[in-house]
Parts: sequence; C-alpha cells; structure tokens
Amino acid sequence: MSTADRFATPLSRDGWCVIERALDPSVLAGIERDFEPRFAATPLCHGAFYGERTRRFGSLLTRSDSTELLVMHRPVLGIVEQMLLPWCERITLNLAQAIQIHPGALPQLPHRDQDMWQGPKGSVEFPYAGQIGAIMPGSRRGQRRDQIRSSGHVAHSLEAALWCVGRTSCFADAVLLGANLGDDADTTAAITGQVAGALYGAGGIPDR
Repeated sequence: MSTADRFATPLSRDGWCVIERALDPSVLAGIERDFEPRFAATPLCHGAFYGERTRRFGSLLTRSDSTELLVMHRPVLGIVEQMLLPWCERITLNLAQAIQIHPGALPQLPHRDQDMWQGPKGSVEFPYAGQIGAIMPGSRRGQRRDQIRSSGHVAHSLEAALWCVGRTSCFADAVLLGANLGDDADTTAAITGQVAGALYGAGGIPDR
C-alpha cells in the first residue's frame, strides 16, 4: 500500500489523519517563530464557528519560506491529489491556514465539510444573518480604507470585496485594489474578482 493510500483511507473514512514526524522538528519550530509576529497582530475570531478563543490567518507562503516544505510535501500532495483530483482539475496550494488555539477554546474537532452541513443539499434556503446580514444592505458604504478589514474571515473578505468593486469602475482596478488591501490579499482579490466578473462579464476581464 502506498503512503497516499495508507493515509487517504482514514482521511476519507474519518475526515482526518495524522502524519507523524512529517518534517524535522527544527523546521516546524522555525515556522512557528516566523508566525509569532502575525499571530500577535491578529485579533481573536468572531463567533462559535471559528472559535472566539482562536486566531487564524492565511497567505502562509508569504509569511515563512519554510511553509513551502509543508505545502509541497510529497506525501501530503499525494494524499490531497488522491482525495480531490477526481472532483477537480487543479488544486490551489496557497489556501493553507494557521490556527492558534487559546485556553478556553471550544474543541477543534476534526471534521469533513459535508458532515457540518446536514439537510437536503440545495433545497434549504437560509436568510442572511449576523455579520453577513449587516453587510448585504450596504454597511461598507461610506467606509474609509482603514475601516475595511481583509483578514480572511469570510465576513471581512466579502465586505472588502464589495467595497473594492463599489470604489472602482472596472474589473482590473477592483482586483488590484483588493490585492493592495494587504493582510489575506489573495483571498480578498479572489473574491473581488468573482464579484467584479459577475458585474462586468467575461468581456470586462482583461486578457493579461
């Protein structure tokens, strides 16, 4: 049995697996040191879903060069490819996320996304609520750039994307503004591109 098969089986069955000593402990210690300043600057999450006693951020490849050793780890890639490639054409490697769990946090139980959302798929409509409910009517309107957060949190990223589209007049300018907000720039720019693409259509997306 290959390494990918050995770990993909419990991952598919249980929703998680552990690869012991995947990297030398000194490499992991170096990544932890690189992440310390970012964790210190990241606010605690909002809501029970993310965990109000946790801190999270993305764009890990820009935070520590050694992160590439995890993202491009051959056994990890083999497992990911076996799990995902039957359902997609390519895999985005920059979506890794760092999570810092503080005392008093709810258990961060391993899970599969499909196990988190029960009920008939596609037949249940949910009204806008919470932070999303505040964003959709236009909470972003009139806000200054320094009031827009692009942390990677779903509500922050959506608000930032809508703000970028509302402040510009073409696809390219909207995506550039999203990327230049900083923080979790790739997430913000990607969502901005989706919103701007829906607004301007294929003809509004530059070839370059």
